[in-house]
Amino acid sequence: FVIADARGTGDSDGEFVFFSNEGEDGYDLIEWIALQPWSNGRAGMRGASYSGENQWYTARERPPHLSCITPSATPARPMHEVPYDNGAFALSWSLNWIGSNLNIMKPRAVEPHSNPMTWLNHRPLRTLDVYAIGRELPLYRTFLDHPTYDDFWRKIGFIPNDFSKINIPTLAFTG
Repeated sequence: FVIADARGTGDSDGEFVFFSNEGEDGYDLIEWIALQPWSNGRAGMRGASYSGENQWYTARERPPHLSCITPSATPARPMHEVPYDNGAFALSWSLNWIGSNLNIMKPRAVEPHSNPMTWLNHRPLRTLDVYAIGRELPLYRTFLDHPTYDDFWRKIGFIPNDFSKINIPTLAFTG
């Protein structure tokens, strides 16, 4: 059983860039696992939400030793579901995302206004990250910079052709 932090989170080095490195990093991790003396050479992945989404990106890269994935509760259409909901910026999702990532983002966050209820009245939205945790969150600002389905979202989204590249057993579910 292996638990890994995404690049730039937890105890991993590097910079966290939303769905930019997950596929390649996942490929490298699976192949590293297969080479370990304790490994039987086969690896599966399990996780929900962001951890589930990482499975799609990894499987699309087709690491030879990835045997199966079980992604759950993953957004099917980045931008259309999160962080925007049919065109409207999903502030509640963004606030939750900021709050849930305070402890894994690097550098560690400072919480000048740690009560999320005070966040609701802050304007402009662009500086809510600084107000809430004391520093800019590039990902949050990137979301605000891309309010329409543009090249940023196309690059990280999945199209039917991407799913057709995945040729391993997959159990995807939500609820």
